[in-house]
Amino acid sequence: MGQEKMSKYWLPWLVGMPAETCLAICSMIFGGIFERLPNLKVAFAHGGGSFPGTIGRIQHGYECRPDLCAIDNKVSPKDSVGKFWVDSLVHDPDALRGIVKLFGSNKVCLGTDYPFPCTYLC
Repeated sequence: MGQEKMSKYWLPWLVGMPAETCLAICSMIFGGIFERLPNLKVAFAHGGGSFPGTIGRIQHGYECRPDLCAIDNKVSPKDSVGKFWVDSLVHDPDALRGIVKLFGSNKVCLGTDYPFPCTYLC
């Protein structure tokens, strides 16, 4: 996602991956996947990427522009929180507390980057 603009500073890993995770979560929510497949078990890496930090904006868009956001699913994004899991690998204690507060401790599972570069180089 936008990789052509992120050739420096390891930005595909630092910015692109969290944005792609948020894109996947929003696509599943707005697409009604969790309503059509209520027994589906999905876990998103890295605490849900940028989703926790943008849920307010996502919810606002849903409420203000249902003609664009709620065309395939009438369930609020905030009401979809808890229908999937996120992992705990957020690299920051405050961020971990935030995802536990948002998703609930029963929806946060253990995460690791192993064997990817951030694990064995840091």
